Amino acid sequence: MAAAVSASVRSVRITWCRGNEDAARLGAGTNACSASYLASFFSTALKEAGLTDVVSDFADDDPVVRDAVYEPAAASATLTLRTVAEATSCLALDKIELDGAELRLSRPEGYVPPTASLKTELRRARLLGSTVVAPDADA
Repeated sequence: MAAAVSASVRSVRITWCRGNEDAARLGAGTNACSASYLASFFSTALKEAGLTDVVSDFADDDPVVRDAVYEPAAASATLTLRTVAEATSCLALDKIELDGAELRLSRPEGYVPPTASLKTELRRARLLGSTVVAPDADA
């Protein structure tokens, strides 16, 4: 299985709502926002909302967000989560507020849900997962 395919089905795109002064400030990177800050914020938000994987044996201190790429000039970021199910569950946090700015969550452009054969490979690699929002990673 190609690593890029695995990462793409575990990714979520974040954009700051336009027309909001806080969004412009946050998107311009003029506050403490960073990739690590976003990763920590969403890992905590998912855990507190009970949207993390219920079948894997991840440690309590294991970060849910595996990678975050912050693009301040575009007022956006991309998160890669531990499992497909957690990425799907993260979408339930759409319109969450961060430092006074509303965030929009969506799949990255060109997202294609995993096929049955890819799900089998992801399950074997312990990357499919299962959450209350996405049982057996219904993505």
